[in-house]
Amino acid sequence: MVNYNRRRKRYGHLFQNRYKSIICEDDPHLLELARYIHLNPLRARIVKNLKELKGYEWCGHSGIIGSVKREVVKSRRIFCQIAVKKMGYRGADVARFLGINTSAVNRLAVSDELPEVLKYV
Repeated sequence: MVNYNRRRKRYGHLFQNRYKSIICEDDPHLLELARYIHLNPLRARIVKNLKELKGYEWCGHSGIIGSVKREVVKSRRIFCQIAVKKMGYRGADVARFLGINTSAVNRLAVSDELPEVLKYV
């Protein structure tokens, strides 16, 4: 690996690439990013359908829909910021967009943690 990097004037491990970041300035873009990230295993054909995605442990989809509690998935912030407060979407609209159950969206968006979450919006 060291010789390979030296010959090609590279550094780091073989699969290392430059970090790419983009600025997310508006709510529709943030919603699309959340959708893209959490549905990526389905798009990449790692799982066959939404039912398999729900049980797939290496993505946050099950955390978003509320079937598994995942500390790392902060879905309330996304739903509160975009769907409920800023854009005025109903839970059914968000559920249809993300391909999840409407009651899961409503349960996440309407909670006693809402004031705390909105501090970061």
